[in-house]
Amino acid sequence: KNLIIDSFSKNSALNIDNATDLVNGFIDYARNKKDTIKNFRGELEYVVQHVAIGDENIKKDTNQTTAFVGDGINDAPAIKEADVGISVNNATDVAKEAADIILVKKSLNAVVQGISGGRKVFSNIIKYIFNTLAGNFGNIFTVGLGSIFIPFIPLTPVQIILANFLTDGPMIAISTDNVDDEELVKPKKWDIDGIVRIGGIFGLISTVFDLITIIYFLHLGETIFRTALFLEVFLSEVIIIISLRSARPFFKSELLSLPLLISTCLVVIIAFGLVYSSFGTYFGFEPLSVNQIGVLVAIITGYLVTTEIVKNVYYSTFRKVAVADKETLKLMRKKISPDLH
Repeated sequence: KNLIIDSFSKNSALNIDNATDLVNGFIDYARNKKDTIKNFRGELEYVVQHVAIGDENIKKDTNQTTAFVGDGINDAPAIKEADVGISVNNATDVAKEAADIILVKKSLNAVVQGISGGRKVFSNIIKYIFNTLAGNFGNIFTVGLGSIFIPFIPLTPVQIILANFLTDGPMIAISTDNVDDEELVKPKKWDIDGIVRIGGIFGLISTVFDLITIIYFLHLGETIFRTALFLEVFLSEVIIIISLRSARPFFKSELLSLPLLISTCLVVIIAFGLVYSSFGTYFGFEPLSVNQIGVLVAIITGYLVTTEIVKNVYYSTFRKVAVADKETLKLMRKKISPDLH
């Protein structure tokens, strides 16, 4: 449970019902019950009394994470002792010095929106790391295994750089991506083991389909082989960006942000445009036949389906998904306010 103690108003415990949608994130207590306010007032008075006198045992006694909001000199000890001390811009210097957060206006919405924005940023950082590790692991495994039985370089340095350059567009745009509801409900922590585990698992899946491409196109000549492998490696990295951006099936996840959608479509058009234009000769490409494109489409489709199945199994095994109520999400999805400093 978490409590916010607001010293701005005598009726804070009553008015705080408007903020109860911070469930799982900031305030957690039963709603729509007759005795809620009574119980909350009792806890509030206890917490305020003990925080104000600097009682460090309050967390043990009430099992509460506390945030104290105040603006006067007499509020400074409680602000200092609380887990999160909050004050306002026109508060006394002592209160502002003791506070962790200073609000320009007397509104806790800025805190809520700041939490929401932080969780969205953290979620997108994790997406970027997932995709980077999965793509890099896959490429390393493919080159290592392929070099055993391929008598020539699978991809030229220019082709490798081009593939990386094109996929950098969607990767950068991940920072603007939308996040699923469950990513906003509870704070996340760094899970290094999980990050490495995902990179290894999905990197191996990518390698399997890279090897299928290698085996099928190896006898068709170096130029056709490299063109097909380039497209398969490039498209598989695009697919993994779409798939790993959400723990849900890709068709049930939040819509891609506009920058991510545009950059993804643009790099795919550029890749095929280079292969089927005169510029392709500068990169060592040769246009593929309809049948060869059909094989590539089948391989990429199989890769997408496999990735989605493994992802579902992985998250069912290693991760519990938080459930979000509509009112919580309504607050969390509000535009971030400039009132948080």
